[in-house]
Amino acid sequence: MRSGPVRVSYVSVSAAQPQLAFAVSRRFGNAVARNRARRRLRAAFGSAWAASPTAPAGAYLVMADRAVLTAPYSGLEHAVRSCLTKVEQRVAARAGQGTAP
Repeated sequence: MRSGPVRVSYVSVSAAQPQLAFAVSRRFGNAVARNRARRRLRAAFGSAWAASPTAPAGAYLVMADRAVLTAPYSGLEHAVRSCLTKVEQRVAARAGQGTAP
């Protein structure tokens, strides 16, 4: 799922809490820039997760464009929340396909 500068991949695993991995490559710049991008993504994901109680627990891979470094935090949080909503919808659609009418 993609929203703004953020992309999220989801895999369903049995876990009580989400398992997070952040993909921030060297193209972001030096280590300071990469770490700053990871911190911003981690904070945005945490607040979006808290605001979305129906988001499925599982394994998430969060990837981002370089725009994450300059985007306002509210926009970043909105993008992550939008990705989580898309994940919820896709998981619900897949669960609906498995049931007989």
